[in-house]
Amino acid sequence: MPSLSSGAPRPSQNRTRNASATNAGFPGLNSVHLTEHHRHRPGAAGDVDPIATYIDRLADTIVANALAAADATEMDATLGDLSRLGSALRSTIIRVGQSIPDVIAQALAHDDRLFVLREYQLPLTRPAAEIVDNNRSSSGVELAHDRYPMGSYRADLVVIDNETQHATVIECRRGSVALSTPKCGATVRLLRIAGLTARRALEADSYRISTVSCGIIDRYGNGGYATLMTVGPDRLDDFFGVPIVAYLDRLDEQIRQKLIHSLMPALSALAAGFVPASIEESNNPHGRR
Repeated sequence: MPSLSSGAPRPSQNRTRNASATNAGFPGLNSVHLTEHHRHRPGAAGDVDPIATYIDRLADTIVANALAAADATEMDATLGDLSRLGSALRSTIIRVGQSIPDVIAQALAHDDRLFVLREYQLPLTRPAAEIVDNNRSSSGVELAHDRYPMGSYRADLVVIDNETQHATVIECRRGSVALSTPKCGATVRLLRIAGLTARRALEADSYRISTVSCGIIDRYGNGGYATLMTVGPDRLDDFFGVPIVAYLDRLDEQIRQKLIHSLMPALSALAAGFVPASIEESNNPHGRR
């Protein structure tokens, strides 16, 4: 797995593997780590892909929760009877964006080389912020994680390569549209600050780490983040050496199918009761209703 943003060479391949979890588990906990008994072996007869099963259940949950939230939403003055539809679609997009790191974590956790931490909290320190804010080169810089703290950063993913002990701190973004330069810059700034103390912080939690880099996974590739710190959909599978994009695409497809199935009856009923003004006027030239 190549590194992002660090500029440091990859460590030797012959290091001892040591990245055991302190609280391993399935989604919802801080880490994802599957034993050999649970690992999926693609191509075996009668295999059931556990990641695909997870995604299908995730899609069910996302759509069900989005519809429930839409049902509780008050009618919008502009949308009127379309309020539930608009709310359901907005809620679905938000929930899918929040689920992107979950899908990626599941795909990566099925590779023996990789160990994945989900929503891992890293410290932000004043010395690290000064280096980043003064535009000083951070290549090769490593700072203490417990001196002059000023907050914390919850990383979407921290991916540890067990063969090299290289850790990649990752922010996952949907990236369907370009964000403003200040918003992109703020995201990159926090990542860089967290990256300067990440190795010490991870080792304090008993993870053996040699080098650290940080970057952004831009799901659809349109977010507008710095190219050197971004992995888009065209490079995502190759970056980790694990198939990921197909699972993200599966989530989108499942979401679309379930939304159509759930919303189409109500949408058809609304459409049946709607008569465009132009048609009504042609049928009533004298304005009679």
